[in-house]
Amino acid sequence: GEFTVEIVDVPTSTVEAMVQYMYTDEIPAEGDPAQLYGVAKKYELDNLAEEVGARLVENIDAENVQDRARILRLHATAGDAQAKKLWEQMYKKLQENPPLMQVLLESLLP
Repeated sequence: GEFTVEIVDVPTSTVEAMVQYMYTDEIPAEGDPAQLYGVAKKYELDNLAEEVGARLVENIDAENVQDRARILRLHATAGDAQAKKLWEQMYKKLQENPPLMQVLLESLLP
């Protein structure tokens, strides 16, 4: 028979990226890495989380810093060692880039 799995709390594009990675070991260029990282953590896809996590930190900019900081901090404060390491790397990058740190701080304040 046919087997169906519904994942309703994640955008279709993120689920497609996760499935593509599971079959090819390649992360699609398009899609939201912060969402993909969260899904990888949720479904315990450690290799995917490691690869996407590295991209989260490498490619932060004013457009994505809030989402990326939020997902890393969420997992870091939950006790995830990998996320703690990535959070520390992101924090260091933010310290080295005051305008980016300012964007993140201003996004938190009303």
